[in-house]
Amino acid sequence: MYPRMLLIALMLLVLASCAPVLKQEYLDRGSTDFSFPEVFNNPDAFRGRLFILGGRIIDTQITDEGTMIEAAYIPVDAEGRLQDSERVPGRFIAFLSRKQGILSPERYSKGERVTIAGEFIELEPRTRGEVEYIHPLFEIKDIHLWGKAPISYAPLPPIEALQGPASLSDPFWRDRPRPSVP
Repeated sequence: MYPRMLLIALMLLVLASCAPVLKQEYLDRGSTDFSFPEVFNNPDAFRGRLFILGGRIIDTQITDEGTMIEAAYIPVDAEGRLQDSERVPGRFIAFLSRKQGILSPERYSKGERVTIAGEFIELEPRTRGEVEYIHPLFEIKDIHLWGKAPISYAPLPPIEALQGPASLSDPFWRDRPRPSVP
């Protein structure tokens, strides 16, 4: 009985990993080839185009019009899966109107990663401190929440490096008298 349940669970896991992260119609129509300089240089040429974008959420706010997500851009592959990227070329704003629903700032919080299918609307000026920035603004058509990025740690040194002069394998320390515990 257990092997059969294990096999079914494994098959479901494989099928789920093959499922697209966004609706297939958006993946088919949307472009994953997004270039910040091209959009900044000629925003009218991109207005109304559908893009598939990845991002790490910087901020989420609910306004009278809907939900605004500011995210640091992460490139995606053809299926909308996030790609490894050391360099973040910029930020974008993703907007979901109230008619379509509300995205909870608790769930879509800082550090969470998302993939969106978004229609480019315009370049949106934003102020941080006393500096004004301009970000591309996209209307969200579909969104997938990945969760926070796993924390990566530097690899541990080999065990030999951890056994310094005070290790028990060192003859000097092995022959020393040990303190007695009362």
